[in-house]
Amino acid sequence: WKPITDYIDQQFEQYFRDESGLNRKNILDNRVHCCLYFIPPFGHGYERV
Repeated sequence: WKPITDYIDQQFEQYFRDESGLNRKNILDNRVHCCLYFIPPFGHGYERV
């Protein structure tokens, strides 16, 4: 899970830096807008990622 969360954080940080700059016309938006995950139907509850 760590590489996935790191990637999502990096994309949001990069977008924030680009949006905070002076030239905001050509910002490349690579943010993750939807993240799907599957929860097993039975088990001992949810675990934090």
